[in-house]
Amino acid sequence: MISINLNVEGAQLMLDLFKTARDEEKIDEKIVSKIINLKVMDYLVKHYNIPHGSNANITKSDVHRVLTSITNKEFTDKNNFLVEMHKNYRQKFDNLENYEGMLKKINKSNISNKAEDKLKDFVPGELDLKSTVYIIFTGKSGGYFNGEDITLDLGYITESMGNKFVNVIAHELHHIGYNKIYQSVVDEEKMELKDRLIFSLLSGLIGEGIAYYCVGGIPKEGEQGYNDFLSDVKKEKEHFKDLNNTLKDIISGNIDSEEKFMKWVSKHMSQTFGAINYVGIKTVEAIFNVFGNKGIIDIMKHPNKFISKYNQAASKLNNEGKDFYIFDNDIQNHIINLL
Repeated sequence: MISINLNVEGAQLMLDLFKTARDEEKIDEKIVSKIINLKVMDYLVKHYNIPHGSNANITKSDVHRVLTSITNKEFTDKNNFLVEMHKNYRQKFDNLENYEGMLKKINKSNISNKAEDKLKDFVPGELDLKSTVYIIFTGKSGGYFNGEDITLDLGYITESMGNKFVNVIAHELHHIGYNKIYQSVVDEEKMELKDRLIFSLLSGLIGEGIAYYCVGGIPKEGEQGYNDFLSDVKKEKEHFKDLNNTLKDIISGNIDSEEKFMKWVSKHMSQTFGAINYVGIKTVEAIFNVFGNKGIIDIMKHPNKFISKYNQAASKLNNEGKDFYIFDNDIQNHIINLL
């Protein structure tokens, strides 16, 4: 069962706070207290304190100090993260009317039902996904996950997503759903390094491929990411060969550490697309065109079948005049026996 709840309380309270601060140069302490006590603010602090992330070392009391100081043009603190958060919030003052318009549009657009409709054909029927999408001003990030919930920045939504908001929500929620399925069928902690790296790579291909091709859509002309996507279209064969060779290197032991693997991954995830996202899209395209929704669900539940399923689909489509890359048989045969 898929259930999506949209929560805009934080965004509305922050808009009210910012407008009063900008227009009347005063702080409404009651609104600040309401904001700080929201569950989404616990998520915000937890996210920014992640050691391998921002590692901001902040508390809700710190955020309270920032919010009660936004009438001031400058904010001084030994923690530079808080200084930057204050600056980010102050910058929002110039665009409050646009943000308010976007929030009204979001409230009228029946987003929850639309996102559920986009998801339902591309997740197993037995998947239990109950997610709340929180909208606030995050002070830095465009968005982040906490468990099955998502927090999105209203400024980012307004300036970067526009009418694609529903698609973006569905895209991100599919990642959450897919991760639940993946973790139920793949126990990476019990695997040797080689197999763990293989499944980590397959997970990226499957997850991004389905989220883009089947659910959220590929960027169109004029949309964010379109130029990166066009660049990758020209590198299609190169990207497939790179993926093929990387899988061979993992299997043979040439890539024998997390460090070497992540060095390769970072090279291909530094832009909007890159080899992982693009190859994910093309492999899922082939599987969907030949096997339909059932094929998509199958690779989600059985990631070890992914390369084999893709090769079958690509061979069939190539017989019909297409030109899809075929992964090496020894890669296919090795991976299919891993689960």
